[in-house]
Amino acid sequence: MKLDTQRLRTRTIERLDKLFAVATSIASGEVVWQRVGKDNLLITQKQRQMWAHVAAHIAAIMGNLASKYDEKQFEEDLAKLEVLVDEIKRQNKSKEAEAGSGGGQKQGSTSQAYVA
Repeated sequence: MKLDTQRLRTRTIERLDKLFAVATSIASGEVVWQRVGKDNLLITQKQRQMWAHVAAHIAAIMGNLASKYDEKQFEEDLAKLEVLVDEIKRQNKSKEAEAGSGGGQKQGSTSQAYVA
């Protein structure tokens, strides 16, 4: 089976661009609240910094894909990105546990990101 690398590259860059938009909106403060379980919690400065790091990493991957297709490097970059996102998920689960015990800051409706 022949792989159309240009189509794959284009599709992947489009998907990464959507993720980049989410990450930058959180990092920049455009998104203020996040849903963790059933609660809306304020996004902390540390979380914004982590999302800025995720956005920078996504931009680097997009740059690599746009200029060349190095499958090994691409796989390594994606693995690093997964580690960053997994760290954010672990922190959210920790915040969800705190919120369940009454330790989180809650708020009603404003811009929010839904991080699984």
